[in-house]
Amino acid sequence: VGESRGVEHAEEFIEACLHLSEHPAQDIAARDIDLFHTTGVVHTIDGLQFAYDANARDLQLYKEIEYYNFRELPAGTAFGCVKNNVLPFMVKNEAGEDVSATYFALRDGEVVTTRALMPSMLTRDVSIIEQDCFCYLMERYPLETHSA
Repeated sequence: VGESRGVEHAEEFIEACLHLSEHPAQDIAARDIDLFHTTGVVHTIDGLQFAYDANARDLQLYKEIEYYNFRELPAGTAFGCVKNNVLPFMVKNEAGEDVSATYFALRDGEVVTTRALMPSMLTRDVSIIEQDCFCYLMERYPLETHSA
């Protein structure tokens, strides 16, 4: 947030593409590009009291979750432990539908991912989480190959 370098990098890339002397005839190898799309916005459920230490009433988020930001995580990655048996997150897709169970589940008292995903804009700032959201979820976008 607040970093202009990413925008500058994207602008430089597009500018370079516009000035190619020719376009490659072969497909881009799948390993050469990673394309993700946003599939959900994660909010904490209403009334949830959470913290990053054992004093949390409902949810103790693990401190290391800040390292999950913009990293592809495998299914089963733990975000924290719950003190009750209630899924602490509400995930809504682009249509505003509740898709929480598609992305998170409770397993042995922990909140874990149910599929591979990449959290983005993940924050540990409690005021931002309460005012906006916990994070966005992205998934790998399948690339189609086309013959020239």
